[in-house]
Amino acid sequence: MKALITKEDVAAAIGELKASGRKTTIANIHAALGGRGSLTTIVKLKAEIEADGIAANDSSAGLQAFRDLWALAREEGRKAGEAESSELRAGLDTMAAEAGRLEADAEAAARRVAEVEGQRDSLVADLSRANAETTAARAAGEHAASRLAETLDKLAELQTAHLDEVRAAGKRFIECQGQMNRLAVDLARAEEQRDSLAAVVRVAEERERGLVADLRAAREREQKLALELAARPAAQAPSPAPAPATARKVVSTPEELMAIMKQRKARKAVAPVVTKGTA
Repeated sequence: MKALITKEDVAAAIGELKASGRKTTIANIHAALGGRGSLTTIVKLKAEIEADGIAANDSSAGLQAFRDLWALAREEGRKAGEAESSELRAGLDTMAAEAGRLEADAEAAARRVAEVEGQRDSLVADLSRANAETTAARAAGEHAASRLAETLDKLAELQTAHLDEVRAAGKRFIECQGQMNRLAVDLARAEEQRDSLAAVVRVAEERERGLVADLRAAREREQKLALELAARPAAQAPSPAPAPATARKVVSTPEELMAIMKQRKARKAVAPVVTKGTA
């Protein structure tokens, strides 16, 4: 916006121009004013100043000079008005362009506002769904916590029952281990008895083998005596008939062993008597 000027400012500028010997044109006056004021205002104020000067000096020469000056001022004013009109038209065009740009920006802003409102509605819907999901998740979490508490209680009961079973199993294991120890002792005793019986059986078998050997020797002697008796003359006193050969008998009891020993003793006692009678 251009600064306001007064008639005194224009008169002072005209005086400075005249004093310096320059022409008092509208452009020079405007420059002398430092670019303040519009050209139309300067033309108007200059005309008023010159009219005041004409009224003070009313003569035909002055009137003609005034008319010439007025015509010149009007021409300068017309040119200045055209220039100012051009500036105004350029300003209007600029303002129109700026208004178009602002209108486009406003439309873009309106579209952006619509998009933001749509996004807001979408976010509100998402927030509602999130709240519903959060509520459902909270309910599910509470239900899961309740189920977990029940499961922990059952687990504690099972652990207690399992501990009781483990203790009972430990007692049974200790009892079974005691029984196994007793059975091991009994087995050791049985093995000792078995070894003792085996030793007795071995001794009995050795005795049986000795008795069998003695019996064989006795039989051989009986057979030898029988042959000697058979070889003697018939006139001699008859000798008792040899005992028939008996089948070998396996000794299985102590009583049988004692009977065999008695038979051996009887045979040994009979054999010497027969020999003395024949001599």
